[in-house]
Amino acid sequence: PRKEVPTPRATLKALQTACRAGDRHAAAQSLLDLARAEWPDYPPRGLGELAQRVDAGADEVRALDRSLYSSAHGDWDGGALWKALGKGLDRQILNVPHQDFLAPLYP
Repeated sequence: PRKEVPTPRATLKALQTACRAGDRHAAAQSLLDLARAEWPDYPPRGLGELAQRVDAGADEVRALDRSLYSSAHGDWDGGALWKALGKGLDRQILNVPHQDFLAPLYP
């Protein structure tokens, strides 16, 4: 069963709130919720995979991902993430996986 995904509008509002508050965990959750709405059949499993699927904001998504595992807590800029992704995800068409996750070994 799929996890219930908030509307993109509600998710963007949650992302904005998280970015303004500097809440990296809430921002990460909002981004993954937004990605589930964008790719419901094959959502990214994490921020690293999400960064590979977007044009604008990939560097900011990677910075957020790094900050989640960093011992230094003052190194994440929520403003930069919001500036890059405040209008939603800008899909990178070439990096969106197809329905087939694995190509046949011997076509």
